[in-house]
Amino acid sequence: MFTADEQDLVNRLREKYYGQSGSPAGEQTGDASYSLDNAIESVPQHHNGSSTSSEVVAKICIICHGTGTKVEEYNHRRLESFCSSCHGNGVNLYRNGVEIIEKPSSSANTMQRVVERKYSLSAAVSEKRERLQADIAAIDEKLDMYNQERSKLSTDIAHNQDEDPEGMRLMMNLLSQLEAQISKLTDMRKARAVSLEKFLPHSSQS
Repeated sequence: MFTADEQDLVNRLREKYYGQSGSPAGEQTGDASYSLDNAIESVPQHHNGSSTSSEVVAKICIICHGTGTKVEEYNHRRLESFCSSCHGNGVNLYRNGVEIIEKPSSSANTMQRVVERKYSLSAAVSEKRERLQADIAAIDEKLDMYNQERSKLSTDIAHNQDEDPEGMRLMMNLLSQLEAQISKLTDMRKARAVSLEKFLPHSSQS
């Protein structure tokens, strides 16, 4: 087992970079690019009441990126296995450059942690997927409204070519703004769709 200080360090590092939901802290909608390989946190350790201390350094596992499980895909099938690099903790601890190996109290406890982490990550993925789907639905609603306005405005412009030049200028300016907004929303929707694809279950093929 880790010492109380070591376990606290592991917990703080997980919370800092993954939060309570199991997804990277500070994550923004549509941005699925995260690099936690160099995530480090440390705490000084005192022994036997002496003034001498050694620093314990925690690093997010570069193999599983803090999840505690290793994911591989074979023939479009997603396979998850216990990460042996970090012993399922998602974090590696080092003291004076030497890795601190946790000695599990029992294999049952280890498996329980793996199962709990798996379900936590699954819930985080579902939450992210639902949020992206909601974003796309909201963008589609705005696009539909702006496209209708653009169509109506284009018709008005076509039927009023001989109207007051100032009025025509205002309508053309409004049309330009609508087209710019539609273009921006279209790009946003594409970005959300690309991110959503990464969170959709892979359809198995025989």
